Amino acid sequence: MTSLEQDAISIWSSGVDAVLGETVIANALQWDGRWLSVGSHNFDLSNVRRILVVGAGKATASMADGLLQVFARYPELRPTLTGWINVPEGTFDTSRDRPIHFHVARPRGINEPTQEAFAGTMEIYKRVSECEPSDLVICLISGGGSALLPMPVKGISLEEKIEVTRLLSSSGANIEQLNIVRRSISQIKDGGLARACSANRIITLVLSDVLGDPLPLIASGPTWIESRVDPSESLAILHRFDPHEERVPHAVLRYLRARVAELEAGNGGTSDPLSLPKVSHVVVGNNATAIDRAAQRAEELGYRAVAWSSPCSEGDVATVAQKWIKDLSEEVASGLPICLITGGEPTVELPRHDVGKGGRNQQLVLLALLGWLQWMNGPDGDRFRKLRWLFLSGGTDGEDGPTDAAGAWCDGELVERMKELQIDPRPYLESANAYPFFEATKGLWKSGPTGTNVCDLRIAILRD
Repeated sequence: MTSLEQDAISIWSSGVDAVLGETVIANALQWDGRWLSVGSHNFDLSNVRRILVVGAGKATASMADGLLQVFARYPELRPTLTGWINVPEGTFDTSRDRPIHFHVARPRGINEPTQEAFAGTMEIYKRVSECEPSDLVICLISGGGSALLPMPVKGISLEEKIEVTRLLSSSGANIEQLNIVRRSISQIKDGGLARACSANRIITLVLSDVLGDPLPLIASGPTWIESRVDPSESLAILHRFDPHEERVPHAVLRYLRARVAELEAGNGGTSDPLSLPKVSHVVVGNNATAIDRAAQRAEELGYRAVAWSSPCSEGDVATVAQKWIKDLSEEVASGLPICLITGGEPTVELPRHDVGKGGRNQQLVLLALLGWLQWMNGPDGDRFRKLRWLFLSGGTDGEDGPTDAAGAWCDGELVERMKELQIDPRPYLESANAYPFFEATKGLWKSGPTGTNVCDLRIAILRD
């Protein structure tokens, strides 16, 4: 491993460590035996006898362990604690006994709803509906929560919901568009969990995986009750990505059109606000949290760190790659060594046929590799050819598409291996088949499941 690789992995890992569930919960919560302080909120729990912890996401196992540690500070005073959360395989220590049940709702690398996730969601729904009014529900939400909380409305099967999700994801839909549609066809998303809850109070702790932290969209807003999604908006999104209605299941279109008709007739039905629980949402960490810590680590290693987190969806991965190269090259004038640290989540439109193996981070690094080589061989690239460089991009959850890699990296040594193997990267790019390219050139970044998820973390280094 080269010194640049070591530095890049250290910087990336520091950012991820800053948004681990136990870390963000420990930083956000204080408990003195009566008052629970969460950010700027203070809750008197003196009359609460039971706390029910529910939720779903890639980081919720770690968040739950952090929550248990907070309440363990005054064990003789705490309310009874129980619960159920849906988590991916491999995100928690199975040897520990806990009052909260960790339900393995999907295997590693399969980031879509499963029958196990559906069964777990039904259990969560049942438990919140059986609460006493004096109970407190703490809902833990993190990235991956939408896929781990599947409960389609009646008339739409789980398979049909998966089909819609796959269509949108493969067509380049961003997370906002995807989650708007998910909210429209779910019983538990779009505030459905809160509307089913019989407790008077819900505290939702959010580790955000959506840029800008829009609460209705993170895990598709299971406890967000301030507004409901418009089904006509979902229809418009589906029409945009399937204008001839060839791939969207008819049951989904039929349901959404019926909902639009009901709302237009004034028969959509709304919950009585007085019957709903009081819900407080607190964002305990996000992509910017990871970026800030990564920048600190870069400076500790002697780099001039330039860092930012995208405030909104970034768009197509090719555009993001071009900006990555442009920004890095422009920073040279301000001095070396440079570490450019950015965060976001680009979209990838997959080819309709012969789709390869990879993920958005691997696709991004492959695009950056081709773009950087073209830049260095151009008229403005003379000053860069003798410099050492590296690009790394990885999902903070340790997963990138349906693969065992978090992402990929590239540098000058990888280029030499590529030439020795006589590999042309362009066909791999065109078929979204970046994984075997980086596997052959030893550029896969495999961190393993991290137990968190706040979008992607990207490191670009340039030094003499």
